[in-house]
Amino acid sequence: GDPEASSSLPVVDLCSVASQALRKEELIAGTGLRKFVHVEGSGGKPPAHARITMHYATYRPDGQCIDTSRKGRRVAPSVFQLGGTVALEAWQRAAATMQQGEVCWV
Repeated sequence: GDPEASSSLPVVDLCSVASQALRKEELIAGTGLRKFVHVEGSGGKPPAHARITMHYATYRPDGQCIDTSRKGRRVAPSVFQLGGTVALEAWQRAAATMQQGEVCWV
């Protein structure tokens, strides 16, 4: 990650993220991989092999941001193909269940 980006971002209370979600979904049964939806999107879920464009932030268990697509040298969303091999499996699983404009934590 970008040390400058992480030092300027606030620490997040991850328990509050979970408790304030509009809804929760388990993405892979039995693994603990969950999606916490904070803003509902609109429309249907993306089709197989859709091109996905999304912003992200990665946090340590203590809530400190260690990487984000919104600050630092790389201010740009991540772009990947659903079902491809470039994106993390958690991103693939979450993106396949999202609607355009949805905001969630995974």
